[in-house]
Amino acid sequence: MGTSILLLFCVGLSITAGWMVFAWVIARLLNNLSIVDAAWAMAFLPTSFFLVLFDSDPTFSSYLLTVLMVCWSLRLSVHISFRIFKHHPQEDPRYRPLRQMFSKNEWLIYLVFFQLQGFVVALLLLPLIVTIVCGPRELSLFQFLATTLAFLSIGGEWLADWQLSNFKSKSNEPKAICKNGLWAWSRHPNYFFEWLFWVSVSLYVLPMHYGWIGLAAPAMMLWFLLRLTGIPATEAYMLETRGEAFKQYCRETSPFIPLPPRVSTVE
Repeated sequence: MGTSILLLFCVGLSITAGWMVFAWVIARLLNNLSIVDAAWAMAFLPTSFFLVLFDSDPTFSSYLLTVLMVCWSLRLSVHISFRIFKHHPQEDPRYRPLRQMFSKNEWLIYLVFFQLQGFVVALLLLPLIVTIVCGPRELSLFQFLATTLAFLSIGGEWLADWQLSNFKSKSNEPKAICKNGLWAWSRHPNYFFEWLFWVSVSLYVLPMHYGWIGLAAPAMMLWFLLRLTGIPATEAYMLETRGEAFKQYCRETSPFIPLPPRVSTVE
């Protein structure tokens, strides 16, 4: 059973590696590193489909988790793709430090960066691999509750993204800060619901044999969002471009988990 999990992980890793090479070529042609964001979100689509079809006797639980991942991946990849091509050739400011760090053979280095993204996708697909190998043939109450949480998370992330896009389209001030809806309760509600989706995925597989492997998904996603590519880079850019207004927003609003707004005492 353990060997089967390792085999499927290697298969998934091979698919994501090929997918990210293709994405790297597109990014190189367009000279836009932001392509990696859409490619990362979209990589779950073909890989999930292939992994579940690779199984000679798939169960309903593996099909259902595939559907959940496809729904999450499709919504996020479409949203990011529209954003990228709307602003092209302008690149996401988060990649400015990466551009500044390398001046020679930079696209070969970026290829490594793309491959690391593919490796993360393969790791996040471990809960699906565990379900394919060890999943029950019938859906349990625990999995039903996890599925409900997954759909609520996808809906919450969609709502946060829609509220932000709607605010930007109606605001006459390009440097205004969105404080509407969920953004009044969290500075990054989209990131919160993205993490919550992976919590639901880990809960889905937790009762299974080797289900503990799934706990790595939300833990890894939380680390990326809080410490690496998510909140730190986004807030550094917001502080640079919004200044004191963003500091005020930080004093009033929870950084991650949606909580009631605080009343700032600083003028």
